[in-house]
Amino acid sequence: MRWLRFPPVLGAVVLAGLALAGPAAAQPDHLHLDLALVGCGDVKVSGFELPASTSLDVRFQNAASGATLKRATATTGKDGSLSLDAKLPLTGVRTVRATVARPGAAKPFVFSELSISGECPLPFTGPARAPATAALGLSLLAAGTLLVGVSVYRGRHRAGRLPGH
Repeated sequence: MRWLRFPPVLGAVVLAGLALAGPAAAQPDHLHLDLALVGCGDVKVSGFELPASTSLDVRFQNAASGATLKRATATTGKDGSLSLDAKLPLTGVRTVRATVARPGAAKPFVFSELSISGECPLPFTGPARAPATAALGLSLLAAGTLLVGVSVYRGRHRAGRLPGH
């Protein structure tokens, strides 16, 4: 009869373990920081699961040399999200590292790196294309008008009586 008590006790222990593990499992197990190149020299840092409503020091560095490109201070949102746009001097930089630390802390608690594939794309600086495009449009309009005019003409025949009537 002792064996009949074992399954309910085991079930209660497993159920209690699952109930207590629920809140612990809901806690974030990692921090997330993302670094993106928005434009030539414009970098965006975004993160989530960071400490909520906290002022943080953000440092941008050249990952190869360790030289600091810029320092900034950002405050996370109530949900632990972070968003920061920065203008950086990226001449000769191939990899940018962003580190986030609490103010005054020596070691960062999260970082992200971004590899820059090549030089920043230059804007279009060639000759203006508007005159050529306008000339092409007018010539196509004239050709279309000519084709419509030729296809409408069917010849004008003399209206009258048929021979022999």
